[in-house]
Amino acid sequence: MNDVIVLFLFLAGIVLAGFLGTLFFKRTKFSDFILLMLLGLFIGPVFNLLGTDAVVFLRSITPFFAAFALAILLFEGGLRLNFYHVLKELPRTALFTLLVFVVSVVLIATILLLFGWNFLVALMVGAILGGTSSAIIVPMIQKASVSEETKTLLTLESSITDALCVIVTIALAQIILSQNIQFQVVLQGLVMAFSIAAVIGAIVGLFWIKLLRDESETKKYQYILSLAMLFLVYAITEYVGGNGAFSALVFGLVLGNAKEITKMLRMRSYAVALGITQFQSEISLFVRTFFFVYLGIIFVLTGFDWMILVIAVFVTFGILFARMLSVQALLRYAKNLVKDQKAIFSAMPRGLAAAVLATYPLTIGLTRGINVEQIVQLSFLVILFSNVAASLGIFHFEKEAKRLEEQKKVDKKIRAYSKRMDEMKI
Repeated sequence: MNDVIVLFLFLAGIVLAGFLGTLFFKRTKFSDFILLMLLGLFIGPVFNLLGTDAVVFLRSITPFFAAFALAILLFEGGLRLNFYHVLKELPRTALFTLLVFVVSVVLIATILLLFGWNFLVALMVGAILGGTSSAIIVPMIQKASVSEETKTLLTLESSITDALCVIVTIALAQIILSQNIQFQVVLQGLVMAFSIAAVIGAIVGLFWIKLLRDESETKKYQYILSLAMLFLVYAITEYVGGNGAFSALVFGLVLGNAKEITKMLRMRSYAVALGITQFQSEISLFVRTFFFVYLGIIFVLTGFDWMILVIAVFVTFGILFARMLSVQALLRYAKNLVKDQKAIFSAMPRGLAAAVLATYPLTIGLTRGINVEQIVQLSFLVILFSNVAASLGIFHFEKEAKRLEEQKKVDKKIRAYSKRMDEMKI
């Protein structure tokens, strides 16, 4: 009975923490992500409130929870994206994402080589930590005061880079195992993963729109059935070799833009009910809150190597430098995004995908000559540091945006007053 009470208290605490965190962001403009991660640290490694067995169990389900969180949060991200903005931003976003990822991997690998790490292992860790986390970026950027173009850019970037991290990490791990370098295989894997995901997400999305429009019974349970279709899309895509997370984004994009897409395809018009997006927002609140608390809970403090802390600091600065170079290159060809450049620069936190991939070498038995524990500790520290940096950056951006908004109001009042004075003179 005590276990049931603890579980209920934990679940209630998660929901309340998520709600209070949202209010905290609205009031202070400082991200609640770090506070939630610290809460998880206190619950797990510091005070062990859940017990050792519960923490071990939570660590064991990391790959499953990562897939669940990505599917739910990217589905919501897709629902909120504008279809025409996506078509416009996709080519530029793909190039920007590839640039950020490559530069990040090279800089991280270089830093690790300077600390004496093996070349291929350094590259693999670079791939693990080379991309942003869509599970963090999507909710963070939805609350930020940025343009729709910027939201589209960062949502697409984070979903694409998740797939890049997974595919390149797995490929490099297999190369280390077999000592056989096949870059063609890596490239083919990337193209296939995104192509399959886009096709399945779009086809199932159109099929589901038709059912929602034509079958009255589906409308009674439209949200829970849409959620079932989401998991089906994810599972099918992963099974045939595609990227499930990207297919979830495409599925959400098709549903969220049903009216525009049906009109474009000359189908009978249909718009997805508002209830789906409202329910999805509530589910996402719980998932993203649990996501950050979960990251803190599964953090490993035992056998901590302090040299890893030093390396993590250098790696985080490498990520920041890679982001800065890439954003500057982007802004040369995207002048409309200049006003949001601080937000784009700040959108570089690592998340659960990095945590899952950090354990991948152990999963496939890649332990010879590799200290897997160091990779895990380094990954968790970089996740923490990059989220702190992102939170501080978004906080500064929001404060400046608020100041500019207030300045505009003052200028408007001054212009109105000057106009009245001129009229009185006349």
